Amino acid sequence: MGKTTHVWLLNMGGPDKPESVQPFLERLLSDPDLIQIPFAWFQRIFAWVISRTRAKAKIPEYARMGGASPQLEMVAAQTRGLNRLLGEGVHCLPVFRYWGPSADEAAASVGKGDRVILLSLYPQACGATTTSSLKDAHRALSNRRAQILAVESYPTHPLYVEAVAETLRAAIADLPPGTTYEVLFSAHGIPKRRIERGDPYKDETEATIAAVVAVTRLAVPHHLSFQSRVGVTTWLAPSTLDTVAALGAQGVTALVVVPISFTSEHIETLVELDEEVAEAAQAAGIATYVRAATVGTRPTYLRALAELVASARPAQVFD
Repeated sequence: MGKTTHVWLLNMGGPDKPESVQPFLERLLSDPDLIQIPFAWFQRIFAWVISRTRAKAKIPEYARMGGASPQLEMVAAQTRGLNRLLGEGVHCLPVFRYWGPSADEAAASVGKGDRVILLSLYPQACGATTTSSLKDAHRALSNRRAQILAVESYPTHPLYVEAVAETLRAAIADLPPGTTYEVLFSAHGIPKRRIERGDPYKDETEATIAAVVAVTRLAVPHHLSFQSRVGVTTWLAPSTLDTVAALGAQGVTALVVVPISFTSEHIETLVELDEEVAEAAQAAGIATYVRAATVGTRPTYLRALAELVASARPAQVFD
């Protein structure tokens, strides 16, 4: 019997029903790669307490999205689309860091000598997301005797850039004819100290934006901001909410927002950008607010993933 090639599409995941919101948040907050707290014993207490507090606010938000994270189905759809492109002999499946299917569940089907390609759905590498998912996958595969390859980031891959460009063009096309507008690229924020310690996330995000601007020949002012801040530590600035307020104060009346670090719709796009940031834009005098879609299951993005799988390299070894 031939050996199987497994392709794991790695992402954060999300709750699949209201009862899952609290345990999902607890798992997320317990991850020292994502939330850095000096003492492991305190992190467990922190995760237990904060997850219960935040769940009360998040359950209604998930309810507005149908009661579950839309990322679960979108990554499943990305998986099906990629499997069609790669064809027989390849087993693609979603693997989520903080919910199921988990790396442990996926590893159960990996045989000795099989090949596992770890495909990050985070285009810009970051220790809080990419590294955490890769470490978890390595841990789950530690006794499977499989060949492990990885695609860790692809901020300027031509097809990925084109997929983002397609979403930007579509959003601009939704503006009333003749509208004077600006573009805001909103990326998921991370603590500033990560960047100071050498995390490549900000540089890779800026590289993606530069590539998209070049491909689209964008001739209007564009900006980068960061969203989804958690906790009291200093995060990358400026925040998306602060940027929207500042643009409104400068007289901007039409804004196209591009969720640059997201490859699937979830609470940060459907609630944070579509509700909270949109409301802030209206309050700031920005009458026309258009949000570009994530790359999702766009054929161009799926073709990018297929090319990346073909060029996967031996994975970094994690202790």
